[in-house]
Amino acid sequence: MSGTASDATRLDSPEVIRELLSRIGGSIPGYDPVGTMAEGDWFDTAAAAKALEFFPSCLKHHKGEFAGRPFNLEPWQAVIVACAFGFRRADGLRRFREVYIEIPKKNGKSELAAGLALFMLVADGEPGAEIYCAAGNEDQASIVLAAARAMVETSPDLSAMCRCVLRFIRHKDAAGFESIVHVLTAKAKTKDGKNPNCLIYDELHAVETPELYDAITTGMISRRQPLTIIITTAGYQKDSICWRKHEHAESVRSGRVNDPSFLPVLWGAGVEEDWTSEAVWAKANPNLGVSVQLSALREACRKAIDQPEYETAFRTMHLCQWVSVERRWLPESQWMACLARGVKIDETPGECWGGIDLSSTTDITSLAYVFRLPNSDRWRLFVRNFIPEARIRARSHNDRVPYDMWARQGWIIPTPGNVVDHERVEEWAANDAKRFRVRAFGIDPWSASRTATNLMAKGIDIVEVRQGFRSLSEPTKLFQALVLSGRLEHSGDPVLGWAVSHVAVDMDPAGNLKFSKARSSDRIDPLAAAVNALAVAGAANERRSVYMDRGPLCI
Repeated sequence: MSGTASDATRLDSPEVIRELLSRIGGSIPGYDPVGTMAEGDWFDTAAAAKALEFFPSCLKHHKGEFAGRPFNLEPWQAVIVACAFGFRRADGLRRFREVYIEIPKKNGKSELAAGLALFMLVADGEPGAEIYCAAGNEDQASIVLAAARAMVETSPDLSAMCRCVLRFIRHKDAAGFESIVHVLTAKAKTKDGKNPNCLIYDELHAVETPELYDAITTGMISRRQPLTIIITTAGYQKDSICWRKHEHAESVRSGRVNDPSFLPVLWGAGVEEDWTSEAVWAKANPNLGVSVQLSALREACRKAIDQPEYETAFRTMHLCQWVSVERRWLPESQWMACLARGVKIDETPGECWGGIDLSSTTDITSLAYVFRLPNSDRWRLFVRNFIPEARIRARSHNDRVPYDMWARQGWIIPTPGNVVDHERVEEWAANDAKRFRVRAFGIDPWSASRTATNLMAKGIDIVEVRQGFRSLSEPTKLFQALVLSGRLEHSGDPVLGWAVSHVAVDMDPAGNLKFSKARSSDRIDPLAAAVNALAVAGAANERRSVYMDRGPLCI
């Protein structure tokens, strides 16, 4: 493409470009593509119109109630297409090289991506174009290709121009150059030798490693104006390539980062917004009432409320809220409903049991204390957390977790050096045992036998809590029941709350539960210590006489 344009198609005035985009009817949420134009940038109305007109004139819907109808872009779709193909750099090439579209499911993102793939195939004017539909697995990657193939087969014009063969769509232009749309997954034997000019990556949130993304985008270096289009819902893994792209999109949108080649399209709800609110649903779903039905959202929301393990799926898929675990074990609202501000461990009455989760040399070690409040069915929980002092700053930066702030606020106790000082932890446990008259500590015998021996030498009762379903299921279920019924009080410890927010739970065929450190998206040591304490408390209460609570009755 040359850098020239007629006066009729070239717009340089920001006010005129904004007026043109407003007539399309949509907008990029929270982002002004005009205000971020670099010197010399301009808008090509002919290029934008060509892309916009391609959809209704060449493409038809192929599923549901719209099947057979022309693909008329919704306003939110039209503004993305106009921006992606209309904005130009000073040299006349496309300004935007990467379009990140984060949007809830069923809003038509796969169909939009399929249409864009076909436009890049037959109308972009790139000789020998290579368009790759990528995803974490072949089934997901094939969704966009299948939609594009159906659009070809229902279009007389495209059917005459293109040939669909297995996992390819091929097109030969008038000069004899052949272009392809092709599926590619992370399992492909080789990704080398590719010369893509367009990558469409579907559901990036489900991708475990950036290998495929990096391989394809690196291969784009020889193309003059390559285009990467990412379409995804939110996820829960915050160590993923998708989370990094999401954060970059947020930074570009807010203006913290200047990246004029990146178009951030973020449809969704803020993480603190009420996920049960229909007004929030409308904000997050631009196709509400078109391809997204309110009745379906209501049904899915009811399921997430009644069965908390579905809350994360509802929030990530239907609201694009980035939450911290695949299936949230406890609803955030009910955990916060248990907050008892101002309570202090030194002033808590009742019987007390302790739990210890002793980490490896550099991770978090936690002591937990559960109190059964007198003459009540209520419990109170406190946790002490320890991290090597020399590692707090580096871990705060690397893990993106505010350990340093929590340490300043007193929620984390730094231990000297760069490894956990187990002797210091044992001193705290021994002192607490006397102060709170701890009946016993629950501890994993496999990882903390030395600590258990040292504490027993000081006259402290130790109960082994093996980390299998048999030992952990009952206290795990008890913890959940106490929270859901509002019978557990906590002090708002942010380290404990952070652990609760991203813990994952395993279930065996018999329905027994235990926490999964492997599948949890971050550290869960404070919560593991709490369950060890409840394991001891539960065992003690099974042996407890009813007369210990109410005394004998005289008849």
